[in-house]
Amino acid sequence: MAKGYFGDKAGPGAHMRAYVECRTTAQEEGRAYVQYKRSIRVDDGNFGGTIVDRNWGGQVQLYGPNWYGDSGWVDYGWVGYGEQAVITATISYLSWSGVHYNSSVTARYSPDVPTWTPNAVSQCSAVLDGGKIKVKWRNNNTTTRPYAGIYVDVSVDGGGFTLHKDVGGGDTECEYACEPNRVYEFRVLPHNGAGNAGSHTYTGKVCTLPAPPTDVKAARLSDTENVVTFGHGSGNDDLYLAHDVQRQMDSGAWSDFAAVEPAGTRCPDRSTSANHSWRYRVRSRNSAGASDWVYTATVYNTPAAPGKIAMARVSNTRVRGTFGNPANTATSAEIERSQDMEEWTAVRTVEGHVTSFEDDPGGGTWYYRVRNARGDLKSAWTASSGIVTICAPAAPTVTSPSSSQVIPKTQASIAVTWRHNPIDGSAQTAAQWRWSTDGRTWTTVDVSGEASSATLANSFAVNTRLSVQVRTRGAHADFGPWSPAVATYVRQVPTLSIEEPADGFTVETVPVHVRVRYSDPSGTMAAGTLNVYDAAGTAVYSRDLAAGLEFDIPASEWLPADGAAYRLAATARSSSTLQGSAERSVSVRYSLPAPAIVDAVPDPATGRVAITVHAGVEDGAAPMESASVWRNVGGVRTLLADGLHDGAELTDEYAPLNTDYAYETASIAASGAVRETRFPGHIDSGHVFVYWSGGIARGRYNPADEIAVEPEFSTFRLAGRRYPVGVSSDRVAEKHTASVTLNSREEALAFYRAVCSGERLVMKTLYGFVFPFMATAKLAPSLGNAEREWSVSLEATRLDGEGL
Repeated sequence: MAKGYFGDKAGPGAHMRAYVECRTTAQEEGRAYVQYKRSIRVDDGNFGGTIVDRNWGGQVQLYGPNWYGDSGWVDYGWVGYGEQAVITATISYLSWSGVHYNSSVTARYSPDVPTWTPNAVSQCSAVLDGGKIKVKWRNNNTTTRPYAGIYVDVSVDGGGFTLHKDVGGGDTECEYACEPNRVYEFRVLPHNGAGNAGSHTYTGKVCTLPAPPTDVKAARLSDTENVVTFGHGSGNDDLYLAHDVQRQMDSGAWSDFAAVEPAGTRCPDRSTSANHSWRYRVRSRNSAGASDWVYTATVYNTPAAPGKIAMARVSNTRVRGTFGNPANTATSAEIERSQDMEEWTAVRTVEGHVTSFEDDPGGGTWYYRVRNARGDLKSAWTASSGIVTICAPAAPTVTSPSSSQVIPKTQASIAVTWRHNPIDGSAQTAAQWRWSTDGRTWTTVDVSGEASSATLANSFAVNTRLSVQVRTRGAHADFGPWSPAVATYVRQVPTLSIEEPADGFTVETVPVHVRVRYSDPSGTMAAGTLNVYDAAGTAVYSRDLAAGLEFDIPASEWLPADGAAYRLAATARSSSTLQGSAERSVSVRYSLPAPAIVDAVPDPATGRVAITVHAGVEDGAAPMESASVWRNVGGVRTLLADGLHDGAELTDEYAPLNTDYAYETASIAASGAVRETRFPGHIDSGHVFVYWSGGIARGRYNPADEIAVEPEFSTFRLAGRRYPVGVSSDRVAEKHTASVTLNSREEALAFYRAVCSGERLVMKTLYGFVFPFMATAKLAPSLGNAEREWSVSLEATRLDGEGL
């Protein structure tokens, strides 16, 4: 707002006053911009045009009440708050009567001070002081931005800020009662009637003394690595500068080992070694100080191996071992012994820090080995040299006769052998062996030196039970114990003979009769077999003699070949374990049966052959019991019938056309003798035949047949090969295109019905092919003569099938 200043009234009757008006047009921090204007005010009366002088230049005439001589707004300039703008206005005139009138005013204008939102504080800090935190800052208040008060907020462990205190506008510090194991942060915000400062000013984070770590552990991963793990006493990692880890080796002095990052919970130690123990302690540290140490249990590594073992004999069989032991971590020592340094036997485990041991292993050469242990941690073994003790040998091992051995009565002598079993390793110096037939009365024989065998004459009766024992002596003066008695038996070998057939017997009929005789004074037959071998040594028959010693061999099981030679071999094992055997040789000469004669009559109209089988008549021939008939085409035999008798009849439907073939017969006598006979066959025909279950289709005139054979194969092009290579299989596609002219509608319809049946058909071609097939047919009647002239074309695909 503008502010006016008036001078004193002056004038005779009419009055005038000098006037100054000031105003603020702009304000900023610390100053305001001031303008002013000067003018004259006539309050009353009338000056009637009096001319007045003024100090802002020029003259002006005055009349009645009004404003005159206004200078307009004039820039004074910037004026600091609390300072004044000083402007003077002076007016005067000299009257006709010589009186001098004037009015003067000096304006002293101070701009109003505004109140704006306060400035933020600066240099804000928080310092731990015992159990409290001092928060300090520097105020930045000005005339236009005064502080009415100051908010102090606090954040605990990274949480949100809350108001701690609203202090006075002139305060520059504040105290806060704190707790250990916390992270604090403060912020300061001045305020006044215009509002709050534009931003908070923050202190740094202030940490109080941290709590000790939790769950501090050390674990052994190997002899060269341990790992220390721990938890934090606070969930706020900002509380920590680091976690200090110290270690102690073999209960010695503590030394700094590592400083783990604030968020870390693990500290590996890869500088450990065997034969040492390790202990660790951990503390948490920040700017306020360090927590108490928290200790791990002791971690032990594998102990060192014992030093060289010196062995000494204390008595004949007792020994003592001594050794240096550099182990730092062992809690026991394991001791083992061996006679060959390959198989070891545990002696004992001695607790503590062990440097010696004693043992009574008995006689022999002994090796010892020792290792240090701590639970599952074992050092390497340290082995001793061998030490020798002496004692009587163990019982020897009788190697002959063997237990329950059967000795034939025909054997002149019995060998007695043994193996010396020294405990102390000394050689045999003497031996004794003895025998008994009743287990009570013994005959003893002395043996000197290292001999380990003897001979006993076999003068014992059949079925005598003979027991043998041996004992030996080594370097020690005493004999060792007798060996366990080995029982053996003197037995008679069983007698086995083939009574029938006699040796050199000629077999003329079947079945062959066999009779075997068995005699066994020392037992019974436990097992027996009769085998028949042909001249090549191949077994052609076998029988278990337990089923009987006299029997017939059925022709169904063994049919000897005429003119052949055979060997019968019988073996039998006694319950005494002894075995007997016998052999016989036989030859075979049968009376052959009469031949089977085939009477074959072909029918060119049907392509079939009617066959009648007759038994031939021949002097000295055996009667024919039965016969079999085969068709042989180019070496391929097809059985037509067997079990036939004299006068039997059969039909050969699939004999080839216009091709030579043969019928072969086999006549069989009651003895099993077989006689084979061959008869030529041939069918001349001008027809093509198709057989099916509904009958026969045939055609005679102008028959033709084309054959397309397509083996299954693939070809491939290979680099470097001029021509392709082929890969084939055994599969073949064979297609026939057959055509024939028929002379009646009925003949044509026979082909029609055969193809429409969908059956597996059989075709006979004019050139000897006979095969199964499936086909499609084309039938064409002659125009104008459909009753007497037809042509048929078959597209036939040959099928796989048995011989026809």
